[in-house]
Amino acid sequence: MKVFVTDLDGTLLNENRQLTPEMEMLIRLIRDKGYYFGIATGRPFFSAESAFDRIQDQVDFAICNNGGDIHDFISGEVHEQYPLSGSDVSEILDFGRALGGNAILGFDDILHIDFEDEYSKMMAKYVDVEVGDIKPLIKDHHAKIIFRGSPEVLKKIAEYDAEHPKETYKAFMSQADLIEFMDPRVNKLTGIEWFCETHDIDIKDVMAFGDADNDIEMVAGVGVGIAMDNATESVKAVAKHVTYANTDNGVYRYLIEYMSM
Repeated sequence: MKVFVTDLDGTLLNENRQLTPEMEMLIRLIRDKGYYFGIATGRPFFSAESAFDRIQDQVDFAICNNGGDIHDFISGEVHEQYPLSGSDVSEILDFGRALGGNAILGFDDILHIDFEDEYSKMMAKYVDVEVGDIKPLIKDHHAKIIFRGSPEVLKKIAEYDAEHPKETYKAFMSQADLIEFMDPRVNKLTGIEWFCETHDIDIKDVMAFGDADNDIEMVAGVGVGIAMDNATESVKAVAKHVTYANTDNGVYRYLIEYMSM
């Protein structure tokens, strides 16, 4: 392996959405040995950044918005790919709202949320959150639009999307209470592929960790894909190995054993 990449929530971070001190030390050790270490998350960059003291000094790259943008801290380049058009975002917003979803857009270092709920209160502990009608805030393009809701609401949104397919966007579950819409060409694996091509690395030399359905392509497509014990069955089905849950420091425990071989 030459590259190690991991999802954040439910994978690298603990139950308090924090990077443990021992994991932080292990990342430093891995990078000191000449390996690359990066993250691949559904979060926008400003939200991913909040999980670290100084992200550009602690990891080599950050794949954010599920592959919509890649931040290469080695070269300093930020690569963006396949954003949604403003008209698509507006269309998705209309039917998602009508089905009961709480719409979320992240841009300009702020998480914009239609109405206050437990998610908005929780996220306000980590990033700037503004609550209010997001329709007037829609720009020419966005990496994605998210809806938060109950399982019943998210099921309705997913079913509506399946019954009214569009070539320009698709829906997928990123967490148990979140459904996201993005360009179908975007996923975490395409972000990893861009980083590997930029640095002349074979995708087979990548190990990746994930837990949610937005990690499926990444876990399936790299050389060694690892599912967390708390991962969905879909992720476990494509993984080569399963490690402990994020609450049991699963990424740390797997990498400690791997690095000692």
